[in-house]
Amino acid sequence: MSSGSKAPSGPRSADARPVTLATLARMKAAGEPIVMVTAYDFPSAALAEEAGVDVILVGDSAANCVLGYTSTVSIGLDELIVFGAAVRRGAATPLLVVDMPFGSYEASDERAVASAQRIIRETGADAVKLEGAGTSVSRARAIADAGIAVMGHIGLTPQSASALGGLKAQGRTADAAARLLRGAAELEHAGCFSLVIEAVPDPVACAATAASGIPVIGIGAGAATDGQVLVWHDLLGVTDGRVAKFVKRFADVRSETARGLNAYARDVRARTFPGPEHAYAMPAGELERFDAARRPEWVVFDFGNVLSRPDAGPPAVAALLGMDESDVAPAYWRGRAGYDLNDEGYWPGMLAELGVDASIPELVRADNDAWLELQPESAALLDELAAKPVRLALLSNAASSFAADLRETPAGDYFTELIVSGDVGMAKPDERIFSLLLSRLGDPDPGRVLFVDDKHDNVDAARAAGIDAILWTSAADARQALRARGVAVGA
Repeated sequence: MSSGSKAPSGPRSADARPVTLATLARMKAAGEPIVMVTAYDFPSAALAEEAGVDVILVGDSAANCVLGYTSTVSIGLDELIVFGAAVRRGAATPLLVVDMPFGSYEASDERAVASAQRIIRETGADAVKLEGAGTSVSRARAIADAGIAVMGHIGLTPQSASALGGLKAQGRTADAAARLLRGAAELEHAGCFSLVIEAVPDPVACAATAASGIPVIGIGAGAATDGQVLVWHDLLGVTDGRVAKFVKRFADVRSETARGLNAYARDVRARTFPGPEHAYAMPAGELERFDAARRPEWVVFDFGNVLSRPDAGPPAVAALLGMDESDVAPAYWRGRAGYDLNDEGYWPGMLAELGVDASIPELVRADNDAWLELQPESAALLDELAAKPVRLALLSNAASSFAADLRETPAGDYFTELIVSGDVGMAKPDERIFSLLLSRLGDPDPGRVLFVDDKHDNVDAARAAGIDAILWTSAADARQALRARGVAVGA
């Protein structure tokens, strides 16, 4: 025994003809179910077309599903036109219907026709849809008389849900069901080419479908209608929470999307994405040229707390004096800025403040030796830079005695130029010392000089002189800054 209806159609072929009003009429006559779905953007429309959907509705449900409004009455004509145009670009063969939003047609037939004309003109849609019977019958007739295809919508009409007592089923009494059928007949006679019937008992929808000469598309209206429509976000499980009784989840896009986003975030935070397979390469010669053009000619370091151990002096001086570092440090630092320009008087003043006596040459030697001890990670960076196509210089606020000792140590051998405040009579952040630096370096382009210091004031002053400057926080951060400037140092 064979079935009286055709087998459900699969995805539409690439050479499928556009669905027209006549197509839908033939499908009703043949008992072939009409597949209708909402869509609001280009990729969704393209997927709907690929799946062989017959009708796409750009519904005012976009208010809730896409724009986050709590009611469909919040969306306007301008917004629906944007969505409708995007859907038309994504789907050529399905019949495209755009909802007429709340406030775009109720006031008058003229207002309804003007709104419908704008929708068709600006979206490329095939038809418009309006809700309700009553005065909507006159609006539907005016639109149809203007040559625009119009779809009706009866039963639960969300735009007037408040007047209906909320979002609940309609036509559940004999009188209410009879009113629905009268409304359906009036909309058909007004010129509607199709009807959506929403949230009504199956027998009522069945009666409306049988009585109608135009296709009736159900949503929550049983299986006897000529076709079905569901909201995209509901049927694919894009949204969470409670859905209407008539909704069936055909996929769980929300969970899969969340899984994908979590995986993406995890890989980004773990720095496993992007990988080498996602990167674009440069020819070796071009990469070399690119690195050479941005690579600094000079890298200029401060010494104290950058190359040396942090605050190295006070512990060494305190040990020589046989005192606690906490007692020595305030006196040690109090006159240090002056010492870096002129070392006369600094040590006697410190000893007098501390109330002790000691050999000043021994104090100078202990202090300098402490500062001259390089941090291991800084020494490793200097070793690596010494093998790169950059030249190294030192610009440090320090006494002349320190500069003399530095020149006698292996640490001094790293630097082609060594400028110390005690030797030149000026100190950072004085702008003059940066002019002197550039002169001593041979007047290079200041932008090709990288200055590294642990004090914000000094970095700012260097930048004011046009020098590329970074604040020292660690050798690892300095390496990263150097790599960013084309100096191939390790991590």
